[in-house]
Amino acid sequence: MNSTNPQQCQNCGTAFRPDDRFCALCGQKTNIHRLSLHDIWHDAVHYFTHADKGIFALVKDLWIRPGVVAREFVLGHRAKHFKPLNFFLLVAGILVLVTSNLHTYENAGSRQFEKKAGQTLNMDEKKALETYSKRIRQVNGFVGKYSNVVNMMATPLITLIFFLFYRKEPFNYIEHLVGNLYFVGFTMIFYALLVAPLIYYIDAPGFDLACIGLFFAFEIWYKGRAYYQFIGRTGGKHLAKAMAVSVATTVFWAAFTASMISIYIRTGFGIVK
Repeated sequence: MNSTNPQQCQNCGTAFRPDDRFCALCGQKTNIHRLSLHDIWHDAVHYFTHADKGIFALVKDLWIRPGVVAREFVLGHRAKHFKPLNFFLLVAGILVLVTSNLHTYENAGSRQFEKKAGQTLNMDEKKALETYSKRIRQVNGFVGKYSNVVNMMATPLITLIFFLFYRKEPFNYIEHLVGNLYFVGFTMIFYALLVAPLIYYIDAPGFDLACIGLFFAFEIWYKGRAYYQFIGRTGGKHLAKAMAVSVATTVFWAAFTASMISIYIRTGFGIVK
């Protein structure tokens, strides 16, 4: 492959002058050479640490001014920020890796049904109790591994709730979704790197429930603060609204998932096994 400047872009075929460093159409460098390990390493380091738009810089900004980052991206300041979908998918991968390895099973609920099944002489009741116990174990295993992955998948639905509350603002649904890709991604990386390891490694009665409760409180506070900055309206009334909407979305999703779990335990969703 020619290491000197060719007269046309190797990527899109657009012609350029010999002193051009980048293609005017696609942005690829004009000086293309054979790939080496140094190139791969350089790209990896640049991906994570680039001063303006590396992921570490993004995580710092999402802690300090999450709504400002989302607002800037939506309003067109996009070259300076790590792309929201890339960030969201990267966090999803980290979350799956962490929660699939650092999860615990809590089978107290299933043991209660097992105990009742062992005490009854009614065979139909015994079978039903054993089925409930089995489904609870399945739910506990799934929740332990994938509950927050499901939460990430619900981002479009959560976004819809925020959008409906803020439908009079100038941002459309997709622009709200971009904001939530940042906000949900940050809360999930917080869970994966801090909350999940604490729950796994500190085995103390009630500690896991305390951690989950504190995480929900953090999530509500963070999303409310992020939306307050994202909408860009200042004042106590607008801050209160952002916090209230954040509470509403969290309560809605918690109630919805709890209802689905309860229905599954009682009915199995009609799936015959």
